[in-house]
Amino acid sequence: VAIGDRVTVTTRVLFLTHDGSTWLMRDDRGRRQRYGAITIGSDVFIGAGAILMPGVTVGDRCVIGAGSVVTKSVPAGSVVAGNPARWITSYEAFVAHGLATLPADGDYPAGLPIRDKVAAMLPRCPIPASLEPPSRS
Repeated sequence: VAIGDRVTVTTRVLFLTHDGSTWLMRDDRGRRQRYGAITIGSDVFIGAGAILMPGVTVGDRCVIGAGSVVTKSVPAGSVVAGNPARWITSYEAFVAHGLATLPADGDYPAGLPIRDKVAAMLPRCPIPASLEPPSRS
């Protein structure tokens, strides 16, 4: 497993570099085996409980949603989620949406206890209706 710079790997993420089901595949030549390196680019966030399968590459500037099963490589600049992981939106649209709608650290008094900051943020953090990229018309 190779991991780039500024990567967040959250709780219970699994990096599977082998396929254990190949134990079932044997004949007179012996057992079959499948191994694959996993490569994670820079500026990547991998959500809780995600599973990355053998041989996948995650490009730079990507978000992997919680609980996703990544069975294929993820191109740079992508936000993916699901089982199997599918493209949701671009990294640029994800960041633009967050910058436009989420509160910033500077919106709160310095030294405010984290519990009070979180309590104040909750009503200001909307759940997005859609992260679809804008139409190109």
